[in-house]
Amino acid sequence: MEKSERYVCIGIDEDLPQAQITSFIRSYTNFLDKRCKQFPNSYKRVSDQMEDGICVGAEFVCDKKLLPSTIFKAPSKKKPMSEEQKKIAGERLQKTRKPREKKIKEDS
Repeated sequence: MEKSERYVCIGIDEDLPQAQITSFIRSYTNFLDKRCKQFPNSYKRVSDQMEDGICVGAEFVCDKKLLPSTIFKAPSKKKPMSEEQKKIAGERLQKTRKPREKKIKEDS
């Protein structure tokens, strides 16, 4: 299967409590396989997607409440910082780094 043909499809039906996930991307398939082993009551591998006798993907079912809400999250807007805000943030960062540096030196 060509790289441009691989995808993940998430199907959510309003009437059903489960979501259907079809993955043709190996990393997502492996991730979902691990979830199936860790949480067999929540994640289930329903079928394999075969092409020329080779498994190229898989179909999973899970509770749709388990899907992260960040799937549909709007991108955040970066607010510009004034010079004064940058200075204050830099000082705050310096303060947090000092105790950390001391701790690292003590542990060595």
